[in-house]
Amino acid sequence: MAIISVAIQKGGSGKKTTAINIGAALQLAGKKVLLIDADPQANLSQSLGMPAEPQFNLYSEIKKEISGENSDIKKAIVEIRRGFSIVPASIELADAEIELVSVYSREQVLSWILKPVINDYDFIFIDCPHSIGMLTVNALVASDMVLIPLPAEFLPLKGVHSFMRLFNSIKKDSIQKSPCSDLR
Repeated sequence: MAIISVAIQKGGSGKKTTAINIGAALQLAGKKVLLIDADPQANLSQSLGMPAEPQFNLYSEIKKEISGENSDIKKAIVEIRRGFSIVPASIELADAEIELVSVYSREQVLSWILKPVINDYDFIFIDCPHSIGMLTVNALVASDMVLIPLPAEFLPLKGVHSFMRLFNSIKKDSIQKSPCSDLR
């Protein structure tokens, strides 16, 4: 099982397309894949035919978790086809950036939410927002790897160096705290 964040600090770089296509290819190869739309723009969700505001989504589960309720990510999982599922986003996910700031161990919330399903999938891909905020930090902490789609241009390449320093810092600080580290 691998959790992979698809992230870069640039919009229009192919994060959503990369997540969908690699996930679909792995599903065709017989792997069980879960896509998580962690971007408030919800483009990944919309690309896979999700309604604009699904009742259960990543935000609804984050909200429950930080409110002290029991989140149940399984309720938010929508099977697109056998072995290929998604946890959709909603526009409300933008509120999570602000709401997570005051939460203790705020960088661990997505890891906590994913723990019940971590062994149900061969691959979990997290489509991140194009900025480094609490949603991206949560995705990076929960992930084993990061996949950075990089357009062949100078400025995005400069941003990768900065992003990798941040990623290494986040992983170094979180490796001891992760509730999923024993499952990897």
